[in-house]
Amino acid sequence: LSGTPVENRPAELWSLFDFLMKGHLGKHGTFVRVFEGPILSGKSKEAEKLGKKISPFLLRRTKKEVEKELPEKFEIKEWCELTSEQRQLYGELQDKAKAVYISLKRGENVNYTKSILPVLTWLKQICDHPALYTKSADQIMGRSHKFDWIDNKIDEIIKDGDKVVVFSHFLDMLSLLEIRMREKRIPYIRID
Repeated sequence: LSGTPVENRPAELWSLFDFLMKGHLGKHGTFVRVFEGPILSGKSKEAEKLGKKISPFLLRRTKKEVEKELPEKFEIKEWCELTSEQRQLYGELQDKAKAVYISLKRGENVNYTKSILPVLTWLKQICDHPALYTKSADQIMGRSHKFDWIDNKIDEIIKDGDKVVVFSHFLDMLSLLEIRMREKRIPYIRID
């Protein structure tokens, strides 16, 4: 197991073990009562007890242990302007969220998951590609400088004879890239 299901919440870990080794961590209700509840409330005794049960199945390597296998890390920052469509959608969404902003400024209690998180997600989607927000993918190119830049960068990389891995928070962004790869007859593998 990698660190992610271990670090998110214990129930995710339970579901993996239930799939791989049914019964190793008990029934879900029992697991939640015995391990997850106490662990989430900060009890270290239960965390240690769970750690002993799963430790034979975890592979944890530090960066120092794998550093010699990794290429040198370098970062390149690219800046992309929003298209006029993106700016318009972004502004409209900001206007719709003004009431939430005003409530926050007043110190009022605002439901994060219903009022703030969706708006932040939509703003990020608009910045990636307007089609993620509008659900209209009739035209893909020319609507997002970021998407167009990625499309061009993939062409450059392939032209140089290399391969590329593209990550996205949004599966719909991968779907748009998939359409472009099919249009250009570029072979790809998609992993969700």
